Amino acid sequence: MKKIILVRHAKAEDTITSSDKERSLVAKGKKQAQFVAEKLKKIITPDLIITSSAFRALETAIIFATEMDYPHSKIVLNEQLYYDYDKYFLVELISNYKNIDTVFIFGHNMPISEVAYDLAVGYKKSMQKSEALGIKFNVSDWNDVLKTNGEVFINQLPQ
Repeated sequence: MKKIILVRHAKAEDTITSSDKERSLVAKGKKQAQFVAEKLKKIITPDLIITSSAFRALETAIIFATEMDYPHSKIVLNEQLYYDYDKYFLVELISNYKNIDTVFIFGHNMPISEVAYDLAVGYKKSMQKSEALGIKFNVSDWNDVLKTNGEVFINQLPQ
């Protein structure tokens, strides 16, 4: 069984002081990410965390990693997750890591919601900030994920 947990980054500053990639989470965003991470740790733990290189996504990933006792040094930054990507890119990215069953992906809207639409049967909404959507696939190899339909098994919304 392969599982992808898609997480939209938490609420960040609206003002851009230097660049969009450097925007930080606001207090409410940190609190919501912490809430979702606490709920998820009772259900699932990551084998791998991959995040967009934008600071707000990295901050969100660090909050989850801390809560789930995942080493910060093992968080993988991926530049493409800041831009536009699709399910093909995501599955190819994940398939580069062997012996991984559960991967957390931290990204931005719209791409993260579009990937959710494409991978999870029946999921057709835009993900909220700090929302975590778990999709499971009844396959043993990441290369087979696109040959099957994913099933939503976690949909944790922020409070």
